[in-house]
Amino acid sequence: MLSVDKTLIALRISVYVIITLIVIDVCLTYVYFENPAYLWDYGGYWQIYKHFGDISIENTHNLFKDFRLSVRADDYNASGVVPLLPVYWVFGGLRATYVAAIAALYVVPVAFIAARLTVAKRDGAAPATSLLAIFAALTFPTFWNSSLRGMIDVAGLVPLALAALLVLKTHYLTRASWKSALAFGFLLWMTFLFRRWYAFAIIAFATASFIATALATRRESMPPLDIARRMALVYGLAGAACALPLIVFQGALVGRILTTDYADIYSAYEAGLLAQLTAYLRYFGILTLGLAFLGVGMSVARGQLWAVFTVSVAVLTALLFSRVQSPGVQHILPVALFVFPAFFFGVQTIADWLPKWGRLALVALLALNFVSTYVPGRWGPFESTRAIFPKERFPPLRIDNFYEYVRLIGDLKALGKNSKITVYASSATLSSSLLEAIDDGVGERMTSVGQVDRRDGFKWESLDADYFIIGTPTPTHLALSDQRVITIPSEEIAAGVSIGAALEALPSVYKLAEGVSARIFKRTRPITDSEIEALAERFYKYYPEWRAKDSHDVGVALATASITLGDISGAVEKVSDDSVFVHPGETRPTFLRFTTGKLFKPRRLIASIASEMLKSCRDADGVAVFLSVDSGAATSAVVLPGQSASFDLPPTGELSISVDPRQNAHCDHTLFKFEF
Repeated sequence: MLSVDKTLIALRISVYVIITLIVIDVCLTYVYFENPAYLWDYGGYWQIYKHFGDISIENTHNLFKDFRLSVRADDYNASGVVPLLPVYWVFGGLRATYVAAIAALYVVPVAFIAARLTVAKRDGAAPATSLLAIFAALTFPTFWNSSLRGMIDVAGLVPLALAALLVLKTHYLTRASWKSALAFGFLLWMTFLFRRWYAFAIIAFATASFIATALATRRESMPPLDIARRMALVYGLAGAACALPLIVFQGALVGRILTTDYADIYSAYEAGLLAQLTAYLRYFGILTLGLAFLGVGMSVARGQLWAVFTVSVAVLTALLFSRVQSPGVQHILPVALFVFPAFFFGVQTIADWLPKWGRLALVALLALNFVSTYVPGRWGPFESTRAIFPKERFPPLRIDNFYEYVRLIGDLKALGKNSKITVYASSATLSSSLLEAIDDGVGERMTSVGQVDRRDGFKWESLDADYFIIGTPTPTHLALSDQRVITIPSEEIAAGVSIGAALEALPSVYKLAEGVSARIFKRTRPITDSEIEALAERFYKYYPEWRAKDSHDVGVALATASITLGDISGAVEKVSDDSVFVHPGETRPTFLRFTTGKLFKPRRLIASIASEMLKSCRDADGVAVFLSVDSGAATSAVVLPGQSASFDLPPTGELSISVDPRQNAHCDHTLFKFEF
């Protein structure tokens, strides 16, 4: 008997390994056919993966330090990429191996657990049923879509699926031990750890589980007081196991979430009920949802309510998420997980009705459902057969007229390595993120640009660039009314008015994808205060509340500032709305001149150097700061590491600030903080 068990285990492991190798090969082939158009979320976690991969090789201590800080406060924390680091150590930061690692480490386990969620309820399920469940899960497109686009959100589905399996195994937690209760809570926290937006699915799942536990316990004819005690114990332990690590490890993130109005800042991504329902239909397809409805109906008819429970969680998750925004490809994941049991019950019902050859046709249909999602182009006379498959398709990323993007980037690189570039465009056709993804050699020269009005606002420091790129028509990925931070400056530059009056177009025109023509504009002089004010008034017409915010934003000052960097190490960079990092040159000062009192209204300036600089540079001797108003007599102060100097500012005036090195410029990282 023991040898039979060992043989069965070996067979299962072999099947798992073979499937994983096939999945890896599919991912490598998929990425091979792509252009490197990994903008925004498509490339965000890939960059985090490479960053932590480099740190893990260079300094293990810094790896743990940066990981702890990332988990504590980052919206996009590194918890999902750290398990992938062994892949980085062997293969480096290649895109293909990164995507393959996501699929092997997360997508394959999710598929196997999802399959287990459909058969665990039926002890002694036939091997054919188990294999069909695994095949259906592995070819379920919504498990794959975001991962093939480089998003790591599927990592959160692993603990969420395990939590669902635990609920199933313990009959909705009615038979849960104290260990199971703690595991349930800890798995829910792990889900949130990987991606914060899973909070909607966690709330939906926990709520549905609580109701199911109460109903299932009542059916066992327990006294009401015993029911209350048991539920208090189980959910109390689960709540503690979830809340404790949440507070200890992610306290700063939780605090920010509780004080942020996400419905407002993501209002541009909202859509009506009909539009959201259409989005789900497009992601899942008629075939998948039809089989899920059949599965729910058959489950009710047979008195097996697990599929009803999971679909209830899926619907509640979608409803909760709809209050913030319309779902993106990654946000479909938890809904897909809880739809899958009903979907497979529908598949199994059809399979039971069919002869053997019919079951093979059903398997082929599931395979076509998968292939249709990822094979580009049209199917000619067979195109109509795709009507039942997902309308949202994810073929390998390709860009029309790719050579024109290469030419544009080549011209940008020829403009000089120290020149700063601003791109007022925000779509998959043209954006700073896209250009950086195609060639990261231009990335460090790109300024930060607001993309969505209510989420980002206008980043005034983006005007402190040497070159500007716009597209005609202006590329946006949302309604024009939600991206005025892109469209308004683009219009002014194209028309040569307001801020555009300080720029001139270079001769080349670049014919990009989707009929967009791009041009580079060179700044020929500083943008004036009046030009900034004219642009600001156009924004305030739509967002009057921005006026008060901009009065505390040092980016407004940098937009019109005349800046002369010191030699070699001179630098000026906005750190936050009220702070600027300044570094002098090796032998010459870094100099800034700008006006206050109109839009930007500070009343005090504090210059400081952190004492930690002495740990890196033992001979750091600080800087000399000189400040004058309207070319008057300068006020000066020496700022040493661990010390600060304060300067009172007049209500209005032209400030001139010089940051000079002393005996050396070692670690002269000077922070200028404005008070209002």
